[in-house]
Amino acid sequence: MSASLATLYTETASRHSRRAWCRLHRMQKTPMESGKMDKRCDRQSLRGQVMILFAAGALVLIGVVALAVDVGFLLAERRQNQAAVDSAALSAAKTILDRPLATFSEVQTAGRIYGAPNAGVGQTDVIVEWPVTGSGPRTGDKFVRVTITKNVQKYFLGAIYGGNWQVTNTAVAGLDSVPKPYALVALNCPGIELNGGIKINIAGEGSAISNCNITNSGASSIFSVGGAIDAVGAIAENSWPIPPDGINEGEAAASDPLAGATPPPVPATSRAVPTCLSDDVCVIEPGRYTSKSFTVKNTVCMKPGLYYLDGNTTISFQNTNSTLTNKVPHSFSSPQCSSPVG
Repeated sequence: MSASLATLYTETASRHSRRAWCRLHRMQKTPMESGKMDKRCDRQSLRGQVMILFAAGALVLIGVVALAVDVGFLLAERRQNQAAVDSAALSAAKTILDRPLATFSEVQTAGRIYGAPNAGVGQTDVIVEWPVTGSGPRTGDKFVRVTITKNVQKYFLGAIYGGNWQVTNTAVAGLDSVPKPYALVALNCPGIELNGGIKINIAGEGSAISNCNITNSGASSIFSVGGAIDAVGAIAENSWPIPPDGINEGEAAASDPLAGATPPPVPATSRAVPTCLSDDVCVIEPGRYTSKSFTVKNTVCMKPGLYYLDGNTTISFQNTNSTLTNKVPHSFSSPQCSSPVG
């Protein structure tokens, strides 16, 4: 190879790119030299292609990771938002349970107090619906629907997406009707009236309800139950012992527990009013009492059985010590009505 040709190669390599330099060598080399040069140039070309593919793949990988971060954060916010809306709905429903005469503002405030801080949103972002409109099993004034919409922060997605990135969760809470074991039910007005030193004691878990009011005009009257004292209207209490299930106004009216039931047969045996009503303990027998008047002065013990009192039969109590029971107190060994109090 001459000196002038070597100079030409040098000048050409300095003026052209590597690819042009390889092309020039292929044209001016012998077949053997050109083959060696082709392999070298091919390796250099492949290295350039790998770099391009690696750069493109890296961009795709970074995009997938960025999307995973934003979507993962969105799902975490959705779980937190659901917990917040659940607590808000339960709080609003509890307000309805505790205060049957509660207003919409009170129910809404109860839901927002729990929902807003737990979700990390403003109180106006907590939408409370009560009563729940529409058709279906979870509608009406016994149910509350709460909806919370929260905007979620975008980390990487904001570079390519400018729309809304938010979560919306809804929860419905309601009151289940749990029948109470009412031992005393006043179906009609005036309801239950306590006058003087009347004492009403319902043992066990029994409750009392009036579909009207419960009035009290006696300073020493006592109303003690093992469950609840309920009324559709007002309750005039008088320092009564607080029942386990509370003293509750504004309750739903109780239905007639005997409505639709087959009346028992009228006893064939007609009974007269006993003459022992003034005794310490007077025993009366089961049977049919027609147009009778009972004035209980002390303790009247009713034997087990069916008692039929027509509409003209009355029972009145003469004093605060009068008792109508089916058991005899400890201090009396006879007569026996049923098992003695033990």
